Amino acid sequence: MNAPISCEVPMKSQKIFVMMLLLAFFASHVPFAAFAQDEPTTTKKKKKKKKKEPEPEVVEEPEPEPEPEPEPEEEPEPDAEPAFTESLADDPANQAESTDSTVSLTDEFSLIRLGVDAVLLGGGAALILGGPSTLGQDATSIGAPSRESLDYDLSISFHGDLQDGSPFMFGASDIIGYSLVAIPGLWYASSALKDWATGSAFLDSQTDHTGLAFAGYFETMAYTAAATGLMKAVFARDRPYRALLRKGYDPSLNDDANDSFVAALTSFSFASAAYASQDLATWLIKQDISPIVAYSSSYLGLYGAATLVGLGQVYQQEAYFSDAMVGALVGTLVGNLVYATHFDDDGNPDSMAFAPTMIPTNDSFVAGIGVTSNW
Repeated sequence: MNAPISCEVPMKSQKIFVMMLLLAFFASHVPFAAFAQDEPTTTKKKKKKKKKEPEPEVVEEPEPEPEPEPEPEEEPEPDAEPAFTESLADDPANQAESTDSTVSLTDEFSLIRLGVDAVLLGGGAALILGGPSTLGQDATSIGAPSRESLDYDLSISFHGDLQDGSPFMFGASDIIGYSLVAIPGLWYASSALKDWATGSAFLDSQTDHTGLAFAGYFETMAYTAAATGLMKAVFARDRPYRALLRKGYDPSLNDDANDSFVAALTSFSFASAAYASQDLATWLIKQDISPIVAYSSSYLGLYGAATLVGLGQVYQQEAYFSDAMVGALVGTLVGNLVYATHFDDDGNPDSMAFAPTMIPTNDSFVAGIGVTSNW
């Protein structure tokens, strides 16, 4: 049987063990910093990051407007020499446009041109009044129309009393025809004379071109007379009352019995209507009248009156229907053409001229009609 083992710890060892326990307890409960107060601390302090302050907003100040610089005073130009000034004035390229809109007669019509128009008017009137015998043409070149023609049918059906020769509309058509020619002519002539004598026309809107308006109408009558008289003398057509033996319309002195083509009074009436209707319409528009009303009233009024003249000549057996139609076409063409050469669409003076011209070719010259215009 084993004897029990006994371990007796010596007293000295027990004391040491107790002391070690005390030291351990002391070390675990007393901070070590109490023994190291004099030693510098090794802990690094964390640097606090500084917050970035927001940058102040920069407000752009408006730039001050520059003060306007004073304009330099223009120094007066030295006067030019008289000879140099005259040369500039004589140069058409350096001439300034005149503020005065008045157009004198000599600006558009030279004395030579007016003289030519007077000769044409006088010569045409002589051919109309004298008939074909003026040129020695006594024989009839165009006889009575055929029975199948429109001229014959109208002459047979459209007439008055063949015994007493009753006129158309109691003779009003002839009065209208002469009035259509005379009244505009007197109006243009008197307006031009008043403007020349007093400096103002009857109508203020026509003060700037009274002379030109009269000269244009004079030229219209001259060209119409020349064309009508020449055709009468060349064709020498018997009038219906002679070809169809209308004794009621046959005057005792029938010197113009063979100059039916073309109807003179009809051609003059349409020429006057064509020229005056455009002038009247543009004047009405300047008075704040509607263009539709202005043109319709002037055209229907004047052309309608001229149509009555042509119907009267056919009714009174003085002309065939074709004679009146050709006369109307001649007058209308001449009146519109002459007006267009001197006035624009607004009735303001314009310049356009038709004149005989010699056109050069390789070996010679060719005659033609030249057209000049100022726009």
